[in-house]
Amino acid sequence: MKFKKIPAAALAVVTAAGLAACGGSSSGADDAVGIRVWGAEDDQALLSELIAGFEAQYPDVDFDIQLGVESESTAKDTILTDVEAAADVFAFASDQIYDLVNAGALADLQNYEEAFERYPGKTLDEIKAANSESSVAAATVNDTFYAFPMAGDNSYFLYYDSSVISEEDAGSWDTILEAAQTAGKKAGMVFSSGWYNAAFFYGAGFMTDLNPDGTTAMDWNGTSPEGYTGVQVVQSMLDIAGHPAFMSIADGDTANQIASGSLCAIVSGSWDAQAAQTAFGGLGSVMPEKTFNIETMKNEFNDYDNSFQILLFSLFSFVVWITAAAVWMYNMVSVYRLQLMEEAGVRIRTFKEDLISFKEEKFHITLLALPVLGVVIFTVVPILLLILVAFTNYDQNHMPPGGLFTWVGLQNFISLFGGGGLTVSFGYAFVRVLGWTLVWAFFATITTYIGGIVLSLLLNSKKTRLPRLWRTLFIATIAVPQFVSLLLVRNFFANGGIVNTICANIGLTDFLRNMGLVSTSYIPFLSAPGWAHVMIILINIWIGVPYQMLIATGVLMNLPTEQLESARVDGANKFQIFQKITMPYMLFVTGPALVTDFVKNINNFNVIYLLTENVYTTTNQVMANSQAKEVDLLVTWLFRLTQDYYNYKMASAIGIIVFIICAVFTLIAFNRMIKGDKEGTYQ
Repeated sequence: MKFKKIPAAALAVVTAAGLAACGGSSSGADDAVGIRVWGAEDDQALLSELIAGFEAQYPDVDFDIQLGVESESTAKDTILTDVEAAADVFAFASDQIYDLVNAGALADLQNYEEAFERYPGKTLDEIKAANSESSVAAATVNDTFYAFPMAGDNSYFLYYDSSVISEEDAGSWDTILEAAQTAGKKAGMVFSSGWYNAAFFYGAGFMTDLNPDGTTAMDWNGTSPEGYTGVQVVQSMLDIAGHPAFMSIADGDTANQIASGSLCAIVSGSWDAQAAQTAFGGLGSVMPEKTFNIETMKNEFNDYDNSFQILLFSLFSFVVWITAAAVWMYNMVSVYRLQLMEEAGVRIRTFKEDLISFKEEKFHITLLALPVLGVVIFTVVPILLLILVAFTNYDQNHMPPGGLFTWVGLQNFISLFGGGGLTVSFGYAFVRVLGWTLVWAFFATITTYIGGIVLSLLLNSKKTRLPRLWRTLFIATIAVPQFVSLLLVRNFFANGGIVNTICANIGLTDFLRNMGLVSTSYIPFLSAPGWAHVMIILINIWIGVPYQMLIATGVLMNLPTEQLESARVDGANKFQIFQKITMPYMLFVTGPALVTDFVKNINNFNVIYLLTENVYTTTNQVMANSQAKEVDLLVTWLFRLTQDYYNYKMASAIGIIVFIICAVFTLIAFNRMIKGDKEGTYQ
């Protein structure tokens, strides 16, 4: 892998790390110094190291430093929403500095010069001297220095696979794209972001500056000092974008595309250096090798050394070998048994008679053979594969075939249970997601179960008029696909949905705001913690009660009438009959279904995902750092880790925890249910 810095982009962005004017916050213990730090997701590792060094500098101080995720490009908008709740230390783009200063969100760094001389051991003048004049100017407003310039890691580089693109090819986009097309690969960059697009204009000699009010000043419609017009620059960009070997990459998705193995060149920042090194020939990666196939008369690139295929095929091999060993042992036992039969003078069946027996007395084995094979292939093998992946570092930085992953032992589980390191937030998120998963499963199961029984009793009551009509209406709700119902309900209860409109019109929203229950112009039914938790459970009642009503109706129709009549003769009232006969019988008959409902709700992906996706956004930066939300179940968190972040290692570890919880609960519950002769009670 080779990379080259693009000089044209060197001045594209100037980013600054800022100190909030409020200083350290008071969180944690009474004697602890609380500090909130925000940084881009790609900078989390660097910030964790800086925090560790800072804490080591002050061993006599008890710090409570919370690290969160916030992009430089969105820092201003988040901070200005609530300055007091913002981080104490954060990074922001230089064009945001005027708005932040006007809002009082930045501190005059000259007031902290004494502290800077102790850590990092430099004066402000030395810090300014270590940066370019333009960087210092970008961090200064009205002769006041508000932020530390941090432009070094925002330069853009061309990373490329040297086995596909030569040093000469890397000299221009035209030759890069030609080489990529010849190799059947792609060359790409983020084309939808002005941060990247500005590099083309800078390369042509255009410049940008800041107006006195902080807005960006640029003259890209004219002609640059080097003789290029803005129209020419835009046309060259269109020519690049229209090339069949070019890939326009979504902002934030560069690491995933590098790991996919489809790219041979990419323009990105230093934050993607490790991913590019892995994909384009760094340590532990696959080196693409070009060979000439004499049969096809074409150049071909190897695609071997795929870690996932190696793991999968190895697992299949072990399963086959274990099966073969079991068959061999069974044959040895059978041969020994036949030897004893022959010595005893017992007639031994022929091979043909053995085959016929599989259609007669051993027909059950014939019937079970195919289902057992299906369970092994589609259930046992995936579970074993899930377990194995949980002990590897299979993630977006180790994505085959572009990179190899390897064994890491129990490291993923240590991270999941809060074992420290850079992924300490996973332990924080895991406890909260697990807690909500169990709370959700309990209430979702109990509310729909009891609601179904109560609804069934009401419909079966002689006092209820038109019971068939009501039963039909409830059954009709089952006929509507669940995803349609949930998406409609989500829109109803959205921040700008019809329910919020009605609540605002009748004055309910203002009443709740005056009571201090909401702080927005709408009721955050599905967009705020607490509100969303309660609403999800209530909506699930509406979804799940009709199913339980049908089950309860079938059970109630088969209640032992003799016991009911005996109870009435003995003077029992309706509540006593329900408590002593109806409910115990319901629990006995529907107990197994109740257990499976609880397990199903632990893994109830549809309700949670369809109600909260693109609606609920966590404000907890520690949760966001682990790609989790307060309303996530373990299964939806697992889904997001795999589909959005390619973090298969942590998703597999979470999957194992889900499996253990479900298996243990099921075994305990069923063992308690089958104790005693409960069936004889209702004979």
